[in-house]
Amino acid sequence: MHRIIPIFLAFVCTLGWQGCTEPVKPDFALGDAFYLVEGSIIAEGGESEVRLRKSNFREVNFQFQPVTDALIQSLEVDGQSVIWSVVDAEAGSYRPPAGFRAEPGQTWHFEITFADGTQGVSTPETIPEPVPLDSLTVNFVQNSAFDTGLDRFIPRFELFVNYKDPAGVPNYYEWQVGFWKKINVCASCLQGIWRNGECIAVNDRFVFRYDYPCNPPNCYQYEVLDQVLVSYDALSDGQYINGFPVGAIPFDGYGSQLAVARAVSLTPDAYAYVDVISKLVNGQDGLNGTIPVALNGNVRNQDPDGTLILGYLRGVSTTEVTAYYERTINTGFPLPFDSVLRLEDPLGRLRAPCDGPNRITSPPPGWP
Repeated sequence: MHRIIPIFLAFVCTLGWQGCTEPVKPDFALGDAFYLVEGSIIAEGGESEVRLRKSNFREVNFQFQPVTDALIQSLEVDGQSVIWSVVDAEAGSYRPPAGFRAEPGQTWHFEITFADGTQGVSTPETIPEPVPLDSLTVNFVQNSAFDTGLDRFIPRFELFVNYKDPAGVPNYYEWQVGFWKKINVCASCLQGIWRNGECIAVNDRFVFRYDYPCNPPNCYQYEVLDQVLVSYDALSDGQYINGFPVGAIPFDGYGSQLAVARAVSLTPDAYAYVDVISKLVNGQDGLNGTIPVALNGNVRNQDPDGTLILGYLRGVSTTEVTAYYERTINTGFPLPFDSVLRLEDPLGRLRAPCDGPNRITSPPPGWP
């Protein structure tokens, strides 16, 4: 599963900057529509995905609408051509056919034709070699970080990877973190009941929430941390990296979890693009820091006077490592959570299916 970086905020900020050196200088009112294109070709059987959206900023109602009627084609430098199909209409997500497999060292670019005739093309990306990860260490820290929303320090499981950086070649990384957990409830309906695969509202002030156990009972759910973290090996070329911090998972309940750390190997241009987003999202330079350079995407409208196309389509390779750990009352003090199970049927006969893009019914690799 590969998470696509959300860059709505970054783009809005970028379009509003003045006095910057901008590779692309859009000259239009905020209400003018543009296409936003994001995605990756992932080597060696990864879940490649492209997301298409169109802006809808009328009446200061900042929204992106999914685009599901475009023709997406990826082309490899040696002549291979692949047509992508819609897999999630609500997200505007497209994927290649089953069995598609890209390899490190291959060079790909995209050609996109929108329903209004707009034609976009991306600059080619040569997929980097993956960098193996040796192990993942999980350390629990009760007062790990200050959460401004909660106005308190929160407990987290801090994650550190160990790996050998390949010598003699520049390596650019994006670090993604997620976790698997076993869930007992597959649907919860606030002031409603579960019927025919959805929550139906009920006009009953005595109904606060009903929970519906999973069918089958063994259901595992994957969640992704919302973070943008990148690094490169300018000062660590060829070294063994021991204990590189890649993220932290909040302690918000009891039970087993399987942490997953993923190294995404990027091209230099893709790294520069994500690095700008990272600085915007993380505010690394503080309130008085310099404004980052503008986002320089790699997708362009073939007609310079046509509808603006923004975004980045990249070629990447990935490796991941996992670590299993238990969350018990002896671990520490978790964040407050609701552990009460509110069943519509006290005997638990009303159940919800264990389905969805981030759920499976068999233990994930690494789960004992």
